[in-house]
Amino acid sequence: MRRAAWSIVALGLSGPAFAQDEASPAPQTDVPPAEVTVTGKRIPGSVIGAVAPVAVLDAQAMEAMGATSLSDLLKKMKALTSSVSGGEPVMLLNGRRVSGFSEFQSLPYEAMERVEVLPEQEAARFGYPPTVRVMNFITKKKFRAVTVQQLPSLMTDGGGATNYAEITSARIDGPRRLTFSATHLHVDPVFQSQRDIVPDPDMMFATTGNVTGVGGASLDPRLDRLAGRAVTVAGVPTDPAARRSLDAYADSPVAVTDPGRYRTLQPLTDTIEA
Repeated sequence: MRRAAWSIVALGLSGPAFAQDEASPAPQTDVPPAEVTVTGKRIPGSVIGAVAPVAVLDAQAMEAMGATSLSDLLKKMKALTSSVSGGEPVMLLNGRRVSGFSEFQSLPYEAMERVEVLPEQEAARFGYPPTVRVMNFITKKKFRAVTVQQLPSLMTDGGGATNYAEITSARIDGPRRLTFSATHLHVDPVFQSQRDIVPDPDMMFATTGNVTGVGGASLDPRLDRLAGRAVTVAGVPTDPAARRSLDAYADSPVAVTDPGRYRTLQPLTDTIEA
């Protein structure tokens, strides 16, 4: 009997304890979410403000455009850089005004890290009228290169061939920039004999010479009778001995010398700039 009573007591103690666990769930406290702070640093030379840019090109995007120079890159980006009225953009270099594109156009496009195109309303921030877009070229912080470019050309009719060569040395070290560029343009001459140009008979140019009447009159009545017509112009005979005979002038055609091999349509030029 003691054994059974002990069992009943044990069950009675365990019963209320189990009921208490079900009725009293663990209290939950509301934990506020952790605050997330994102910090960033403006790219040196960038001028992007509150207004979103029209376009931003990094080094890979510029390379994908297949440009060979900054001037070529500017042509390929014309659709992005032209204003609504069709005006040309104004230029910034590393966020600062420059005298113009010519100030840094000799730099290879590989020296650029980023190009930003800003809309017209941003032009007023830099002292320009709000009718043009702004192009900001951001250079790499460290860059050094020597580039050589050669552009030969030929003409199908002969002569006039050109050869353009350019060498550029560029070095960028932070805010310091050094650029040296030299160009040479060679143009071959073009003579009249290299083109289909017929000599003008009215030009009256002849190495042997012509004899003409004064004021368009006949040279000599006797020469008219010999030729059977009025002779106002006669070529000087090529034979010096025949020049003394009036008969030689009666059948002598007007002499015309083709100056094609002497007349220059395009001169030979060599232009060197540095």
